[in-house]
Amino acid sequence: MALDPIGGKLTESLLDLLALGGKLISYGQIAEEPISVHASTLLHKSLTLRGKSIGR
Repeated sequence: MALDPIGGKLTESLLDLLALGGKLISYGQIAEEPISVHASTLLHKSLTLRGKSIGR
């Protein structure tokens, strides 16, 4: 599992580091750019990408 408080381009880099069936939880928006992930990145390794709001 990986936690991502940054978002943006960092998210795809973190997904590349996960093992088969891994999970990434994104909970921040420090980066100005949107998260850009190809479906094949998630599908080939059966990864899960989740978003979580902290605060309100």
